[in-house]
Amino acid sequence: MPPTEVLDAAADGVVDDSAVTEDTSPTLSMDSANESNVLTIHEAIQRVGYGTFQKRLLLVSGLMFMAVMLLSFLQVLVKDEWHLTSTQQAGITAAVFAGELPGALFWGFFADKYGRRLGFLLSALCIAVFGIWSAFVPTVWWLMACRAMVGFGVSGNRSLYSVPSTVLYTLRRARAI
Repeated sequence: MPPTEVLDAAADGVVDDSAVTEDTSPTLSMDSANESNVLTIHEAIQRVGYGTFQKRLLLVSGLMFMAVMLLSFLQVLVKDEWHLTSTQQAGITAAVFAGELPGALFWGFFADKYGRRLGFLLSALCIAVFGIWSAFVPTVWWLMACRAMVGFGVSGNRSLYSVPSTVLYTLRRARAI
């Protein structure tokens, strides 16, 4: 019976059960899944071990952490060099966090549309370029602008903070984190 006739018959209250067949597809129960040879994520990470990829990942994530941690050292050096007030010194820190807010929105949408890898690479480039420019700025206002752009880039790497714990096997995880 064609599908339109089945619908018409059902609407009239007449149902033809002759076309209905019994489901003979195999079912998967939890018992059969546990008995099969299933590789868990933890086991896969253990099999991969600790190699070049993990070392490079730790290096890159360490550099991203460094971009955030340098803020405390930068404040002391700049305060002594330019004789800043405490308000200007706090402004340098505030600029980084002010850059993170629009950056988090931007990089989230960017990574969803173009991919996490490209988002990570471009945000790392943003950190590197504006971090280096921070060393050559002539005034505190330019420094705040560059640090705000560093904050913009740092917010694109927030997802990276959890990556080392997910790709390192158990014996190296504690030392790496």
